[in-house]
Amino acid sequence: MTTCRACHACNGSGKCTRCEGGGYLLRGSRGNERLKETWLACPTCGSSGDCPSCEGKGQVERTQSEASPLSN
Repeated sequence: MTTCRACHACNGSGKCTRCEGGGYLLRGSRGNERLKETWLACPTCGSSGDCPSCEGKGQVERTQSEASPLSN
């Protein structure tokens, strides 16, 4: 038997908790150079924006054996 519960990693939002949806915008300059903007991929979700634990669904399924650890 499988049951669904809210994902604890993203609190049910389905979004990556590190970048919150897509990656990072890095801004900076060195000395006399102009301001540079660089888009970096999120190392957690690969810039998909989805929570890697629940794959963006907001819920995870678990089997009956995972639901009751004392059943061993």
